[in-house]
Amino acid sequence: EKKLAEFKSRLTAQIAAANPGMLWFLGNEIDRRDYPGLNGQTFGQDEMLPELYARAFHELRAVIKAADPTARIANAGVIQATPLRLQYLDRVWDEYLRLYGTPIPVDEWNVHGFVYREKRYYPGCPDCWGADVPPGIDAPWGRLYEADDTISMTLFAEQITAFRYWLWSKGQSDKPLIVSEYGIFPLDYYEPGAGAQYVFTGTFAYMRGAVDPVTGYPGDDHRLVQRWVFYSLDDDTEYGGAHMI
Repeated sequence: EKKLAEFKSRLTAQIAAANPGMLWFLGNEIDRRDYPGLNGQTFGQDEMLPELYARAFHELRAVIKAADPTARIANAGVIQATPLRLQYLDRVWDEYLRLYGTPIPVDEWNVHGFVYREKRYYPGCPDCWGADVPPGIDAPWGRLYEADDTISMTLFAEQITAFRYWLWSKGQSDKPLIVSEYGIFPLDYYEPGAGAQYVFTGTFAYMRGAVDPVTGYPGDDHRLVQRWVFYSLDDDTEYGGAHMI
């Protein structure tokens, strides 16, 4: 394991040195517990306790910055900006401050924009779809969204606003915000045209125009979101076919 860690560290440094000025996302959906799939398979993202992520961020950032001082570093995007997920990020923030005596040095902040059910998974659960409960948090549930909520502009905007408020509360409102992933279920889950309208009319227009004079990014006329990525136009995976349009 030590040799593997050293190899990964050298590889990361080589990539950073060969690609100066890159923006690095240090992880992906660290707040998502591994989950069972079909045929006994297990799926997951980068499940990690918040306190461990604080240390991992510090170590990875040091490797990248040593190889390329011009690199820009973003946090790992959590699935959605719900109270449970912001509680998870509070623990990351507090642990980094405790360990290193300074706020976590994020150059550009990153969040995902899903609207997913938060219920702790157990075998046989009939309605545990969605985002589960973040690792390290013992609550049995958080936001119990329904399928129709996944295309709610009210909830989407509420989460973006909540994340920007969280940044402001940490003194981070002067940083850009990227919504690096969001999406919906396959279109046949919704009324005809509703899914496409949500994405192309609703979310695109909102992120182009939403501003707040207090929490928005001053470098972009106080807009809440600076860049975003929709997932996905071309995902045809058998077990993860949600989020397609």
